[in-house]
Amino acid sequence: MSRLAAGSLSAVLVLVLVALVALASLGPLESGLAVGAAVVLIAGAVLAARFDTDDLGTGVITVAMLTNPMFSGIFKPTIITVSDVLFAAGFALLLPRLLRCRLRIPGIWALGLTILICAGLASTPASDYPTTGMLRMLSMVVTIAGLPVMMMWWNPPKRILVRLVTAYVIGQGISMIAGIALGEAATNRLEGLTTHPNAFGMLAVFAVTLLLFLHAEVRQERRWVIWAGLALNGAGVVLSGSRAALLALVIVMLAVPIIEKSAKVVYLYAVGAAVMLVAASALLSALGPNSAPNRLLHPDQSTSGAAGSIDQRSALLSQGWHAFLQHPIVGNGFGGTYTFFYHNVFLEFMAAAGLIGLLGYLLVIGTTLAPLFGTGPLRRLGYCALGYLVVSMFSPTISERWIWAVLALPLLVAANGQSSRETSGAPRPATLGTTPRKAQSWTTHSTV
Repeated sequence: MSRLAAGSLSAVLVLVLVALVALASLGPLESGLAVGAAVVLIAGAVLAARFDTDDLGTGVITVAMLTNPMFSGIFKPTIITVSDVLFAAGFALLLPRLLRCRLRIPGIWALGLTILICAGLASTPASDYPTTGMLRMLSMVVTIAGLPVMMMWWNPPKRILVRLVTAYVIGQGISMIAGIALGEAATNRLEGLTTHPNAFGMLAVFAVTLLLFLHAEVRQERRWVIWAGLALNGAGVVLSGSRAALLALVIVMLAVPIIEKSAKVVYLYAVGAAVMLVAASALLSALGPNSAPNRLLHPDQSTSGAAGSIDQRSALLSQGWHAFLQHPIVGNGFGGTYTFFYHNVFLEFMAAAGLIGLLGYLLVIGTTLAPLFGTGPLRRLGYCALGYLVVSMFSPTISERWIWAVLALPLLVAANGQSSRETSGAPRPATLGTTPRKAQSWTTHSTV
């Protein structure tokens, strides 16, 4: 290990140990958690001293992606998840490398984030609870920018991106299997190792979109694994009962033949649609009243409150629109009681930060979609942004870190170009907001 790496890790270790001492003074439970964290931290420092920090950090971040879809269940719902801790530890191990790199950030994304922050600050005085609004706004900005910035700074090679995506898909599969083993699908809606069926549905949509990326990265003879994964996660969306996730899945899959320009996919869809049309009645009956299709088509028959949720969401949308009209330019701040519960991310930004804040958010989220319309296989990471865009129209998902762990991937592509580095060579020079070089042509292309 180099002197720079050793010094950086030592400084981080000391700071974290000081924080753990402060945590231990809060009570017996906190003391136990602090001791456990200190043991893990010291063990990690020993491993870091023995092994290459780049490889170790990459491995830890890979495990973080594996656990990202599992933020409850065996881990229990907490403010700080296992995935959060692993991401922090992984990037701490990569810090010596990051210090030798120059950060490249898409200019449009940086502009959107700046506008969003300015709008949030301007709207704070109008908030019912200004201090709460300021803290919520800062938390939201950290969520939206924190992990994506670290990923863009790291700029891992393509083979590492494939590993991260594969880990996420495996993690979602584990979550689904655990949910089925717990009997969720038979009794109600499937939520796996998450905190809510709607979250599980969105994570399943993410897994489908990432499998579309992996489809182009595996050999022809192994693509049956991808198709099995698509079927498994498609079933996960259906069993979650999330109507928003189902709509997102349909829109993403309909977009595939258009974006990929694939006549084969159109033919497969036509055959599949004909089969489903013939078997629609039997399928809906077999799925049960709490499946996503039945909750969408027959909400009154659902035993999980589908009909009532429609009325509640309609009332919240009306309330959010009324709040927006009160201060349409700068908004009402992020301190309102229902700011994050209008079940439409765009309306939430309009109500909290006005049209100015909405403009900033559109620039931020639009940057995650941009790779989808580029060239090269990495552009397919943009499908996850398309899936999120649809779900966000029906869900309050502004500040969920497990979402931005996935959206960091297309942002990485937007920042560094469609052709990721093939090897972890020397850190490349870059400047903030510059346009990357034209993507290299790929010798082989695959259509999904």
